[in-house]
Amino acid sequence: MAFADATNGWIWTLPKHEVTRKTGKANPPEIYRTSDSGVTWLRIVHDPTLEECLMGERYVSLLDFINRNVGWAVIRNADDSTYCLLRTLDGGEHWAHLEARIVK
Repeated sequence: MAFADATNGWIWTLPKHEVTRKTGKANPPEIYRTSDSGVTWLRIVHDPTLEECLMGERYVSLLDFINRNVGWAVIRNADDSTYCLLRTLDGGEHWAHLEARIVK
């Protein structure tokens, strides 16, 4: 969970690894946003960049926002061998993949 201020926050659900009957694929994590201090939460629809990074058994290991629009997420797989670094400039509606080398 990440809050940029007292009213604007984001939360990610854990991935649902069970396979859905409809698509035959596992459900990826979902992101929700609040703009009323957590009274209500709205699901943000995944854009293609976010969908690509969440494919397989991956999860969000870091989520941080500096204001209600600008934030970053680090997504990794279960054995820590693959990472995605993403940035949003519109509160999580769209995400851009950033090239970064993470040194362990």
